[in-house]
Amino acid sequence: MPILAAKQAARVASTLHAHPRVQTLRSNPAVIESTLYGGIPPPIRDNMFSWCHVRGPGRMTVEPLVFSDKESQTMSVVFHLGDGVAGYPGLVAGGVIATIMDEVLSRCSLIGKERHVAVTERLDIQYLVPLSTAEFYILEARVADSGEGSCRIEGAMKVLNSEKLTGNNVGALVTGIAEVKHVTVRSLN
Repeated sequence: MPILAAKQAARVASTLHAHPRVQTLRSNPAVIESTLYGGIPPPIRDNMFSWCHVRGPGRMTVEPLVFSDKESQTMSVVFHLGDGVAGYPGLVAGGVIATIMDEVLSRCSLIGKERHVAVTERLDIQYLVPLSTAEFYILEARVADSGEGSCRIEGAMKVLNSEKLTGNNVGALVTGIAEVKHVTVRSLN
């Protein structure tokens, strides 16, 4: 079973990294590439719900790629969701979608901010179309409004056409708005 999971993860990672949309994001000099959990110290990361329960073989198969643009205050996160996150066979569980939306929208609010943690005060999600498992997605987020110590982030989750690798994506399947408060922390180690 571990060999099968490793082969699946390698196949998913190869497809993800070769996707034209990923290549386009990588070619933009204003965009910084990272991973969703990169830079988070293991003692903190290992206690994060999504790191422990959403990530892994058959679920969030490989670590999501994050593309941030500090100037435009935007973030695109590209990822794969497997059959292990189903609420009903073939459909992604709504709680998994909410967890991903919350984490990505909160993370988007932190572009260019060091030593801060985003705490969600409010999260509104509209599930427009059920999301299929075993699919590649992109969640595009932007800071819509920013004040002292808090901000409002808007995001939309879309499916990528992984079979043809055309880079075309359909309209938003899930949209969300988060209002977050920034909390200064002493150390993340």
